[in-house]
Amino acid sequence: MNISDGWNYSFLDPNSHEKGICLVQFVGDSFNGRIPSQIDNFPIVTLGSGDEKNPLLPIEKIQDNTTITFDRSNSIREIAPYCFLNNTKIRDVQFPNSIVKIGDMAFKGCSSLTQLILPKELELVDGGAFWGCSNIKEIKFNQALTTLESWAFMGCSAIEELNFNTNLFQIGKWAFQDCESLKKVHFNENLKVVLGAAFKNCTSLIEVRPNLKLKHFWGPVFQGCTRLKSVILHHNFKTVGRAAFMGCTELESIRFPSSILEIEGQAFENCKKLKRIELERTEEPLTKLGEDAFAGSAIKLIVIPNSTTYKKEDNWKMYNKIFSNK
Repeated sequence: MNISDGWNYSFLDPNSHEKGICLVQFVGDSFNGRIPSQIDNFPIVTLGSGDEKNPLLPIEKIQDNTTITFDRSNSIREIAPYCFLNNTKIRDVQFPNSIVKIGDMAFKGCSSLTQLILPKELELVDGGAFWGCSNIKEIKFNQALTTLESWAFMGCSAIEELNFNTNLFQIGKWAFQDCESLKKVHFNENLKVVLGAAFKNCTSLIEVRPNLKLKHFWGPVFQGCTRLKSVILHHNFKTVGRAAFMGCTELESIRFPSSILEIEGQAFENCKKLKRIELERTEEPLTKLGEDAFAGSAIKLIVIPNSTTYKKEDNWKMYNKIFSNK
């Protein structure tokens, strides 16, 4: 370990110092809010050691409501796991554009952060990176971002709206779970994967309208979204996963386009106001219905095409008395 200008640092490659250094921890008297671009003429490439017990900025060395800034010539590529873990004194981070990855739990519990402008070259927000940042009200997504991993923004309870960038491809499990103020989600045109519980318990969410490339909701993506009133599935959508909308107690009706192949078990369980379903698929195989898909709902009418045999299909047969042909 090396010490200079109040910082502990290590070389990324002990045999080739030209590859740059990892800024491990501030050991000076009081952090002034600025992170340098180099130490002893060596470029800083990584922030943090990845050690949960040794964050980059010990909380006793930082002032309340600190804004973290970076030298303009910065070449930092990665913020390591746990780098700013539970640092409740950070109000804002003005990221350099060079960062491509923000690691696991890097800003978890930074409850004083109020907004987030992601750096231009960022590609990956790793698991739990901003988990529990309960005062973030706005996130500005950059164009290079492709992946939000599990728990990325879980518990960011002040966020009200999400406008994803055009290149985002995947949203991981629990990524926005318990974002209780979230009212609107604008899915970008290239998003293809939304995994289980990604928006679970987003109790202010009102409408879900997936883009044309998003064809599956895997698992309980919107479980417990108790104010959700509208789900609009496009003509390419294929699968509504297990417990996908379980407990969405304000949902009253839904239309399944002809592309739907399967509604998995418990998909709409305990949707207590769900009264009307419309099925459009006429091709074989007909839309497959999982066990208890509508258990605990208030279904009174299922509209089906004239030419289909849903009345003979497994798990659909129990609804024979409320089928109505178009």
